[in-house]
Amino acid sequence: MLLERMTPSMESAFERATDLVSALILVTLAAGSIWLLSDLWDGFEMTEVLGIPLRWFRIFWIVSCLVTAGIFTARALGRRS
Repeated sequence: MLLERMTPSMESAFERATDLVSALILVTLAAGSIWLLSDLWDGFEMTEVLGIPLRWFRIFWIVSCLVTAGIFTARALGRRS
């Protein structure tokens, strides 16, 4: 509802700002996850049922956060129609 009442230039600026804030949140989550990963690398954490080491899940999470942050940044810096 809020975007419908804005001018097109204001709407574009608002969407760019939300994309940048989303990217910042994801980079912050990735940074915290990297910190946890470095602290617990030698911790031998495993899932209870299957015995899968959790470090690989954390690496997947970090990569996913950074890729998604890159997508949001590209959207924020790209052209709007």
